[in-house]
Amino acid sequence: LKDIQVKTAKGEYLGVFEEKKILFSDFAQRYLAFSKTNKSFSSYKRDLASSKNILPIFGNKHLFEIIPQKIEEYKTNRLQEGVTPATVNRELSLVRHLFNKAIEWGYLTKNPLQKVKLLKEPPGRTRYLKTEEIERLLDIIDTFPKEIRSYLEPIVLIALNTGLRKREILQLRWKDIYFEKRKMTVSVTKTNEIRVVPMNETIYRELKKMPRDQESEYMFCNRKGEPFGNVRKSIDRALKLAKINDFRFHDLRHTFASHLVMNGCDIRTVQQLMGHKDIKMT
Repeated sequence: LKDIQVKTAKGEYLGVFEEKKILFSDFAQRYLAFSKTNKSFSSYKRDLASSKNILPIFGNKHLFEIIPQKIEEYKTNRLQEGVTPATVNRELSLVRHLFNKAIEWGYLTKNPLQKVKLLKEPPGRTRYLKTEEIERLLDIIDTFPKEIRSYLEPIVLIALNTGLRKREILQLRWKDIYFEKRKMTVSVTKTNEIRVVPMNETIYRELKKMPRDQESEYMFCNRKGEPFGNVRKSIDRALKLAKINDFRFHDLRHTFASHLVMNGCDIRTVQQLMGHKDIKMT
């Protein structure tokens, strides 16, 4: 009995030792520092956004005080606030990974989310451009002033013909383009892995005729030579004029993948071209 009391006093029965006690808010800062260093920029931003909803609820509790029941209450309360299941699941995924790191770094021995199930989500949104929509969009872009057309057309064509993400395209540098091998290297990726992407004839011709800013290493840059942060206004205007509704820039990536599959490309090849780690995503 004395031995049990000693263990209880030290918190050992909870899978955490006294000297390892830490508030969720403090550990979350360490986790976010890890996220910023080891994850892609978009993943870090998502973690940062999710943490802003989680910290007010769990921030003042020690890690070992957060039990499955509290997590279930959090799920219920978030849904009652009108938050979508997908958003709640992203937040839960962050907390789960955070606790896995706490175990890896010696703060806990068990993850309270181990048996907590994610919420069921509605079927994912699927939107891609049909061939006639692609032609309509490119025809509209051709009517734009030269200073807009000179960057918008190649950006859209790269997305349609390579499946690159918007940030991957906007971060492309001229040294990433190998015309003689008809390939491009994508170093700023979601998975933090360098990817080699083939250039078809359309992209080869488009990039060959692109004007180059001698003061900048980036292919798509502003007058200061800095890479574009976004092209949303231009693309939204083109979509509106082309009368293409319910469409986002990321759907250009969906269009690339969808047309590959419809033309008989096997799913493994699509996975490699898209840069997916998990074929389930493909």
